[in-house]
Amino acid sequence: YVVDRPMNSSDPMILEWLEANGLQATDIISPPSQISLPTLLHSVDVAVFPSRVEGGPDLSALQTMASGVPTLLTAHAGHLDLLENLGSHCFPLQTLGRVRATSIHKNVDLWAEASVED
Repeated sequence: YVVDRPMNSSDPMILEWLEANGLQATDIISPPSQISLPTLLHSVDVAVFPSRVEGGPDLSALQTMASGVPTLLTAHAGHLDLLENLGSHCFPLQTLGRVRATSIHKNVDLWAEASVED
C-alpha cells in the first residue's frame, strides 16, 4: 500500500517516494514493447488491476484477458464494462472502500479502493 504519489515519472521526488513506500529504483519495471508483450504475458500467473478509478476499459486488462491470464479487476468504474462479459479467467474484486482525498487528488468522490483482503 503506497501513500500519495509523484505527479509523474520525471518528478525529481520519485526516488524519495519509492523509498518511503519500501521500494528502490531497481524495483521499477519499464513498460514492455508491444512485440515483447505476448512473451511477458505468458510468463505471469495472474494479473491484478486494483484501480481506484478508470475512465473506460483498461487496455492492459484487456490484453491480459485476451491472453488467457487470470485477471482480477476492481468491480468499479471503467472495469465494469469488462466485467459484464466475465470469462472463465476474469475475477471481480468486489469489496470496495472509499478513497481519502490527498493534496494531489482532492476530488475522489467517485473513486473506490479494493480491499487488500479481497
